[in-house]
Amino acid sequence: MGKNITNILTQSTVIAMVLTAAIMVKEVTSLTICQIDINDMQKCRPAVTGVNPPPPVSECCVVVRSANLECFCRFKFYLPILGIDPSNVAALVAKCGVIAIPPSCRAIMIQETKSIPLCNVDTNDLQKCRPAVTGNYPPPPTPACCTVAKTANLECLCPFLSRSGIDPSKLKALLANCGVNNPSCLP
Repeated sequence: MGKNITNILTQSTVIAMVLTAAIMVKEVTSLTICQIDINDMQKCRPAVTGVNPPPPVSECCVVVRSANLECFCRFKFYLPILGIDPSNVAALVAKCGVIAIPPSCRAIMIQETKSIPLCNVDTNDLQKCRPAVTGNYPPPPTPACCTVAKTANLECLCPFLSRSGIDPSKLKALLANCGVNNPSCLP
């Protein structure tokens, strides 16, 4: 049982790294990260975002299966920043039939399941705001989410927010409901 959980966590991290690399790059013209063109990585984004993401398209699975998974393991901490749910990533990996996870990725997942500080907030805390920015009719932010929004350095988070794939109007609504001014990337 523990081995399956470790495999799922590892697989989640790997795919997240693929997506993170694609989203974090400013210019998307034929840049290769971990042996994958970043334009190809975008084929997987719909399958790992939102509350009930659609199944991956076949082109996405080709990307997942050809990725240098060991390389992508180094980017796993960016998932929460980008609004990517690790369970969606685990499902994507499984649906694409990836079973060979490098041993170094498994070791990283076992040892490093903690949050990292970024822009005055821990990355795991950003998940508290996820429901308020996903879905067709998101609920208002919770008090815990508003605490995160008020604590975070939103200007510092701008590069991540602008490439997260989250609808800017939903981010603005979240910030307005929490009484927080919009950062420069959300005029």
